Amino acid sequence: MKRRQTAENPPQPGYKRRLWAFMIMMVIGGGAGASVNAFLTLYMVNELGADKQVAAMALSIIYSSGLWAGPIGGLISDRIGSTRVIIVSGILSGLMIFASRKYSLDSGCGLCCG
Repeated sequence: MKRRQTAENPPQPGYKRRLWAFMIMMVIGGGAGASVNAFLTLYMVNELGADKQVAAMALSIIYSSGLWAGPIGGLISDRIGSTRVIIVSGILSGLMIFASRKYSLDSGCGLCCG
């Protein structure tokens, strides 16, 4: 399939302000996510009563998911379009979070750890 070459448009007025706002939001959001992940294993062990092995497995699944989800999501996005992928993944993620509230930590992650 041959793609059309599009001319590059010059930046619109105010693009630096929007860029800085975006960068600040990404830094704040990334810092919030990193700080939550840093204490996630302690929360699972101390508050939820999970084994250390289950907490470690859950955290490794969280961090390793980008290794396979990124390329697969990119491939699907190239084939059916990024907007459809975002909508479908948002709906599926919400349904999975809603469904996961039914199961405890040991029954869900215990299947992975054996």
